Parts: sequence; C-alpha cells; structure tokens
Amino acid sequence: MSDEYNNNIVIANEYVLGRLISSGGFGSVHYGYSLNTQQVVAIKLENSLTTKHDYLKNEYEIIKQLNTPIDGFNMHGIPNIYWFGKQNDYTVMVMDLLGMNIELLNVNVNKLIKQHEKMEHVLSLSSNEHLTNQYIHKLKCILMLKILFKLLSIIEHLHKQGYIHKDIKPQNILINCEYNIKQGLLNSLAPEIYIVDFGLTEKLYTNEGEHITKRRTGKFAGTIKYMSLNTHDGIQQSRIDDLESFMYLMLHVFDIKFPWSNIDGKGEDKKCKKERIMKIKEMKKNVNYTTLCKGVILSEIFDDVIKLVNYIRDLSFYSIPDYLYMKKLLVNAHTSLKSTI
Repeated sequence: MSDEYNNNIVIANEYVLGRLISSGGFGSVHYGYSLNTQQVVAIKLENSLTTKHDYLKNEYEIIKQLNTPIDGFNMHGIPNIYWFGKQNDYTVMVMDLLGMNIELLNVNVNKLIKQHEKMEHVLSLSSNEHLTNQYIHKLKCILMLKILFKLLSIIEHLHKQGYIHKDIKPQNILINCEYNIKQGLLNSLAPEIYIVDFGLTEKLYTNEGEHITKRRTGKFAGTIKYMSLNTHDGIQQSRIDDLESFMYLMLHVFDIKFPWSNIDGKGEDKKCKKERIMKIKEMKKNVNYTTLCKGVILSEIFDDVIKLVNYIRDLSFYSIPDYLYMKKLLVNAHTSLKSTI
C-alpha cells in the first residue's frame, strides 16, 4: 500500500492521499484509504485559489440531498460521501471508490465478443461462427438493457428530487468495483451503477417551486457527443436534455456509429469550437435514427428502442416525462430478446 499512497498527506487526520485516478478542468480524483477503517476511498480535490466557482461544494450539497431517504426509501446509484471540507488551499471530498465507467465496460465486453472462439466451450455452442457471434451479442444487449433500466431509474430519482444532471455520458456512469465482466456477461448479471460528477448539476425548480423558465443562456454545458439539441443552441437545460443525452448513451452502447463521432476538436479555438458545435447540432437534427439503427440494433429489440428514441425526441422543455412508459419499453425489449436465447 505504501507504494501507492503518500503517507505525508493526510486529509482530516484520517484519509491518506494516494495516486491520481483522473483529472479535468474542475479538479482531480485520487485513490485514498482510511487510517481508522482501512477502507479504500476516492478523494476529490479542487484548488480553491484557481477555481472561480465552487463546483465541488455544489456537488457535495447535491449528493447529500440525493442520499436523503424519501418516505424511508434510499435510492441506489448515488455515491456515499465520508468527509467534505477545506484543507490548505484545497476543497476536498472523500467518497466511495467505484469501478470502471460503462464506456470501459462496453469496450471490454466488445473485446470478449471478438474473442468468441475462446468462449465456445464455456457457452456449449456449436462451432458455427455466425451463431456464436450472434448469441454473445444478444447476451451483451441483455446486459446493457439491464444497465439502461437502472440508469433511467436513477435519472428519474434525480429529476424527482428537483435536479438536472446536465452531463449524462458513459464516462460519468460507474459500476461497482467487484463486478466480474465475463461472469456478468455469461450469466446476464448487471453491475450496480452510479451516476457521478455533479459539478454542472442545477435545480429544476425556482425557490418559489416553479419550473425554471426556458431561456437562452449562450452556454454549452456538457459533452458535445451527448449534448442535447437545446444545449447546442445555448438554451437552459431541463429534464428532456438529460433524457436526450441518455438516448445518445443508449445508442452508443448498442454500437451505433454517430455521424458526428469522428469530428475532431483538438487544438481548436473558441470560434472553431462554436462552428463544430453548430455543425454537430445540424447532424443531430437531421439524422434518421430508424435508418441509422437498422441492421445494427438487433431485430428483437429494434421496435422498442426506436419507440424510446422517438418518445424522447418528441418531449418539449416543460414536458413531464413518462418514466414508467420508457422503462416499460426497456423491459419489453429485454423480454423479447431473452425469449430467443
């Protein structure tokens, strides 16, 4: 443990700071562990001197609220916070250490599919390559449908608590550390999933309890690949924008190749970035999802997936989404696919 941890830096007289996990515009995340319990944790740092906004404080307040039980029911899918405060020039949050994000999960599952020959003896299938490939691909889709159902339930909880996440993407959806990908795939066991990174999250209602007003902010908050059309136009986000991002995430884990995926923004200035955002917006606006998904998404789930896509695209800024209907479509797709294997 000493190789990975700097015993000279201890947070709140308990949590030893470890090596870097990731870093971004709002700070960094490190491994850590408790001197009292030996529990391994994640430690999130934000430099108070260089950060204009208290993103980490905002995130802490939101996670604390989301982890408050409603009618005695505690929602899964939100990480636990063990300590929050200031230490020297940093704002610090100690939280659950989670596993890989579902982008990496998807990549690793796809690697297993490509190695299907090695799995034939486990699956007890015939040596027919096409059949083996198809079977494993079905297993992957069943797994992803279960994950998507859990994710939609967490988003519903977030919205009912009066928040919009504003950056739903595969990199912000993490799984539990103990999950075994191969066994999960073979046995259709979905991992526990968690939404993280609430730095951009905002309230859905005003202090008077009114739904926020649709207005142009000129801000492009979020990740362009998964950004909603309203956000491309610099319009204040609401529930539908989280759901549109969920839609792009869903299609992504079903291996849909978006026309805008390969538009590179490296080294661009602000003007070029704005032009790229507008170009991608037009692509999203004009894409025919039925045509895009045909032949890629399995026929057994195709109709339900397209119904879900069309339902989300038809929502307006003030719409109250029918979460039950959307979850039923995912359940229908799962049931239809499960019956074929």
